[in-house]
Amino acid sequence: MELSSEQTELYFKITQSKTEAEINADCEPSGISMCIDVTGPLGSFASVEGNDLGDITFDIVDVE
Repeated sequence: MELSSEQTELYFKITQSKTEAEINADCEPSGISMCIDVTGPLGSFASVEGNDLGDITFDIVDVE
């Protein structure tokens, strides 16, 4: 999977604010949820914590 620089910036914005809020609430950071949808000819899409990151590059490696 590959994110563009804009998608990476958005990813960090989302995850940093979530982690910061958890630390400020005196909680251990819980991590993040990332969803990848591979839809064949329509492309692949990603979202983080329910926030759409848009189209992504996703390659499946051939296994012998």
